[in-house]
Amino acid sequence: MDKNDYFKISTYGNRLRDLDNFRNGFIEYLSNKGLFEIDNLDDLIYFSLKFLYPINKNLRNTEKSIENKAGEVLDYFKIKTLKPSSIIKHGASGKMEVITNDEKIKQSYKQRYLEDILRLKTVPKPIYNDLKLKTEEHLKKISFNIQYYSNLEFIKDFRENDRKPSKHEERTQLDFYFRCIDEQQKILSFIHNGDLRDRAIAKSTLYLKFIPSSFILGFHDFPYYSSRTYAEGYFNHNSISKSAHRINDLPDEEMYKMENLYEKDKSKFYNLYFKSNSKLQIFEEIENYLAVLPLSDDRKKIIDELRYLFKNKRWISFYGLALSQIEGIFSEMIKYISSKKAQNKSLFYKVDVLREFYILSAFYFDYFQYYIPNLRNKYSHGILSGEEKKDINSFDLLTDIRFLLKVFTELDSPYINLTNTMSKPNYQITSIDDIVIIFQLINLLKPEHKKELKSKLEVFFQLQLIENNHLLYLLYESKDEINLKILNFSTWFEYIFNYKINIINATYQEIRDFLTVEENLNLLKEESFVWDDGIQKLYFYNQFYCNYKTKLSAVISSNHKQIIEDIFINNKAVLNKISFIHNLITNKPQ
Repeated sequence: MDKNDYFKISTYGNRLRDLDNFRNGFIEYLSNKGLFEIDNLDDLIYFSLKFLYPINKNLRNTEKSIENKAGEVLDYFKIKTLKPSSIIKHGASGKMEVITNDEKIKQSYKQRYLEDILRLKTVPKPIYNDLKLKTEEHLKKISFNIQYYSNLEFIKDFRENDRKPSKHEERTQLDFYFRCIDEQQKILSFIHNGDLRDRAIAKSTLYLKFIPSSFILGFHDFPYYSSRTYAEGYFNHNSISKSAHRINDLPDEEMYKMENLYEKDKSKFYNLYFKSNSKLQIFEEIENYLAVLPLSDDRKKIIDELRYLFKNKRWISFYGLALSQIEGIFSEMIKYISSKKAQNKSLFYKVDVLREFYILSAFYFDYFQYYIPNLRNKYSHGILSGEEKKDINSFDLLTDIRFLLKVFTELDSPYINLTNTMSKPNYQITSIDDIVIIFQLINLLKPEHKKELKSKLEVFFQLQLIENNHLLYLLYESKDEINLKILNFSTWFEYIFNYKINIINATYQEIRDFLTVEENLNLLKEESFVWDDGIQKLYFYNQFYCNYKTKLSAVISSNHKQIIEDIFINNKAVLNKISFIHNLITNKPQ
């Protein structure tokens, strides 16, 4: 091989902080050179050194040669020689930490090269092969579903003639067909675009600088939904679970048993279900939701009527009225999300619009989007099968309504989040951050909802911040912290850029120009985890100062205003600059 075909270590700086970029680039290079064919760690070490120029000059596959060459790599990054202990100063914070190197000193250069340079704990080959085998199984299953839908008459007509769906069943088939096609592409992308390889390397790595949440949670080897054990119904409309949302608070093992019982014998299911969730208890929960949710008075009256019908066992009437209320509750929810879509459309579209505002919609919303409309259509057209007379079908709708009201309280909605916060009996604002989060929610409200909540918010702030003098306490507590955090952050900022810029003295435009240089912004993003808490805190302080006059004007006194101005006025300019930097790191609009 020509030396230009090797991986050149000199391409990277030799400071310790350059090691991350070197390692990532080197591992990617080795992945394309046969890394996943290596069977053991000794062979892997030699294999890697063989491609590293100029370390590979005169390299031989002997213990002594490999040990010496591994030492050369350590020496390049100035970590070959270790003192018994060392003191590390953490950036601008000045925090000192004593590190003992007793165990490291005992290790061979080869072992330290493996752990500190390659950062591998095992060879990636068996992990890669296992992931690849499972991925191929997932691809086979989703391809089977695609074949099933492709054989349906409507899908054939759609593919050949681009026929649009004209009824609910056809719309359902088309949605699930597209789901399967989309999932197939995600799996193929995972296999062929390097993600499978990267996942195998990540699982082989001794430690990660940036730890993905999937590692913490422990179950996302595959970045697509069909890999999960409970995803079958999501890709086949015939397998949609009709009970999962009723039993989602049960332990997994018990939940699976109850789901099977529901499919086999619904009467036995409800006999067992009502032992731990009595009918009276369910109605009490519904009443509690009605007390806190912004449902219309007419909706509340209808739900009261449902209680009467249920108590008197008028199942057909209950069944019909409850079916209409499922769509009605979705209509009520749509009023309080950041979307104007589907307000006047059918249940099918209302459920679809709400999916992005409910974190568990993939688990539970298919039942309401694809199954319930079938029942509604039959009932609306006078097609009574006799099932409406059975109490167990009314039990379904009762528990459906209870579940949807619970969903309402959990929507990702500024209005719901605010009202949930204000209704918590023992809630107490504990920091400026808490106040800012509430400010941010208020800013996201629709104009009519701001007006609706105005008096409630004033009472809330009065109780939380003024009557107990808590705002004054938080302000005095923040005074010294703001100055210290600004000093520490600005010092750290200068340090990572080798003192090329000082954010306190620099103009706003100079900071903008400096950080529009891609290299500078990338370095800031890479290093920002060190000061993530600090920059976030300063950003929140700035948000408090920018919003307090409009959000707290009805409750604060002139004395409060003066104290706030005294604390913030001298730091206003630098807080604005730090907020600008924060927004660049987090990709927020300026």
